[in-house]
Amino acid sequence: MKSGLELDVIQQNNRGRIYQHIKENPGTSLSKIRISVETGNGTTVYHLNILEKEGAIVKKGKYYFIRGSTPQLFPGMQRNFREKEQVIVNYLLRFNQSGEQAITSALRIKQSSVNRIMKFLMETRVVVRFKQNGIFLYSLSPAYLQWDHHNQQPIQASTIQTCPACMKEITMPNASFCPYCSTNLRAR
Repeated sequence: MKSGLELDVIQQNNRGRIYQHIKENPGTSLSKIRISVETGNGTTVYHLNILEKEGAIVKKGKYYFIRGSTPQLFPGMQRNFREKEQVIVNYLLRFNQSGEQAITSALRIKQSSVNRIMKFLMETRVVVRFKQNGIFLYSLSPAYLQWDHHNQQPIQASTIQTCPACMKEITMPNASFCPYCSTNLRAR
């Protein structure tokens, strides 16, 4: 049987590892913390509650952040994009609009995953859905396209440029290439 001091050290060690995981993975979830730190669900929740009560971490929805380090994300987002979400956003940046079927086959992501991701992206106002010729299509929302992701603020009208090749507005400040047609914007 372990002494009180040994149990104290183990508990503090678990708590420290949980804190470190959150610090290295802002916006992480309970299940990812539990797997990474290799603790049971009850132990993980216990230490998360203590860290939250001590003011070391904050919980936004079901995601955890170190207090004071919560990133300023696009309004409506509570966390950074996950890998497949980012892949889909990049795809829509490049192709402007697409249907679920096209996204599924082009990116080789399961239909159910694409459906779930698109639902999340619509809830966070990153993507809008519209019907064209009887087919639902998705595109990045105007609000998302007009958000300066580097400076975490709306893009000023002066930073919007028009691609000379495809004549589409590009709302990414300092863009080198057009996300729609890949024209080099610096070679003018």
